[in-house]
Amino acid sequence: VIVSGQGGMADGKVVGGGVVQKAPVTLEQGALVVEAVRIPHSGWPTRQQQVENIAFRVTLDAATTVVHLGDADTSDAHFARDDAYWRRRRTHVAFPPYWFFMSDGGRQVLERRIAPVRSIGLHVPTNVPSRADRREPELRGHDLFTVPGEVRNIR
Repeated sequence: VIVSGQGGMADGKVVGGGVVQKAPVTLEQGALVVEAVRIPHSGWPTRQQQVENIAFRVTLDAATTVVHLGDADTSDAHFARDDAYWRRRRTHVAFPPYWFFMSDGGRQVLERRIAPVRSIGLHVPTNVPSRADRREPELRGHDLFTVPGEVRNIR
């Protein structure tokens, strides 16, 4: 097992608004690479400051990379400070929270920072229809997990 990072997640630096930003961490074992980086929880800076959100990037066989953003805030500033990290690997599938599709900031992060081949929205409220043509306009053109147990092929 190889663990690396710019000082590890135990080390941090103070950034705007007094938020402590931790460096990305990488764990490698065989054909699996798991990376983690802290991104403030949605609602930052006024809500959820006490809740830690970690985005994970997982690469298998140096061939397929997926990113799970958890409940990340959509501000590009959170992603811009680790720009080299986001550009280091091509993301095949991103799993952002659905609200990334509903804001300019979230769409910018997906398009300019993470740049996935495909995105599938998570944490979708139960009142969002499965049929895209019945959704709010901002969500119509996006793939969303709307039914518990849904499955997507990522290769």
